[in-house]
Amino acid sequence: MENENKIIEMIEEEYKTFLLSKKQLGKILSLSISGIDNLIANNPDKLPEYMKMGQGAKSSIRFSVISVAKYLTENGK
Repeated sequence: MENENKIIEMIEEEYKTFLLSKKQLGKILSLSISGIDNLIANNPDKLPEYMKMGQGAKSSIRFSVISVAKYLTENGK
């Protein structure tokens, strides 16, 4: 839990937000946006939990800082 809190603080300090875009997540995980899109479509369990902001096909996807911190802690990234 302590590591998660440190990661949350670092991400919030860097990005000044609680919800990260695919571009921001890509920077953190060293993945391209198309790589993230591919994982969302084929292996969503290989990413932090995310939320779709709307109903349409082009709705944006956001990743909470908390879910990213948990993912990084559990997966040793």
